[in-house]
Amino acid sequence: MQKANFASFQQWSVNGCLLYSMDVSFNQMKVQLIIIALLGLLSCNTGTETNMPIVKAEQEVIEEPSAIIDSLDYVVLKYDTARSWMFPKDVRPAELSKEEIADTEVLISKQIDKYNQNRTEEYYQTVAENPDQDFQLENFIIENQAKYTRQYVPVINSEGEKLLYVNAYCSLPGPDDWKTKLFRIMGGGDCYFQAIINLSKKEVVRFNVNAPK
Repeated sequence: MQKANFASFQQWSVNGCLLYSMDVSFNQMKVQLIIIALLGLLSCNTGTETNMPIVKAEQEVIEEPSAIIDSLDYVVLKYDTARSWMFPKDVRPAELSKEEIADTEVLISKQIDKYNQNRTEEYYQTVAENPDQDFQLENFIIENQAKYTRQYVPVINSEGEKLLYVNAYCSLPGPDDWKTKLFRIMGGGDCYFQAIINLSKKEVVRFNVNAPK
C-alpha cells in the first residue's frame, strides 16, 4: 500500500458554497481532491438573487452619545396633560439624559431600516405595475435620519417605565417656535415621523410616518 503525504490545504467560495482543496501525493504523483463541505452545502445559494438595494440607516451603533447628538437639532419638552393623545393618562413628566437620547436614536435607526426595506419593496412593485410613471425611490424612503429636527417628550408611566415621544420633521414649522411648542402636523409624507420609545425596555412601541399630502 502506498503511503499518502498530505500537503497544502485551501478554502474558497463558489456561488455561496464553501469548497476545500487538499493536495495529496502518492509516490510523487499529486492528486487534488475537491471536497464540498457539509457546511458549504448548507450555505449554498439555491434561490435567485435580486439586485434590489436594501436601504440601511447610516449609523446603527453609537459608541459615544455625542457622536449623533452633536449633529442633531433637538429640544426636550415637558409633558403637557393637554396632549394626552401621546400617552396613557397615568403618566408624569420625566427628565431625559444624553445617553437616553443616544439609545433612542439607535432604536429609531433600526426602525427606519425596517421601514425603508418595506418601502423599497413597495417601490419596485409600484414601478412594475406602472411602467409609464416616473417614480423615484427617494420619495418612498427616509434617506437621512440626521436631517430631521426632533422634539422629545419624556414621561414615567404607572409601572415606573420611562417612555419617550419623538416628533421628527425635515421642515421647521417656525423660526424658534419648535423649541417651546409641540407641533402635530397632518400629511406631508416622510418629511414627518413620530415614535414612542420604551427606554426602560429599549424597544420601539410605535412608529408612524405621515400620510402623503
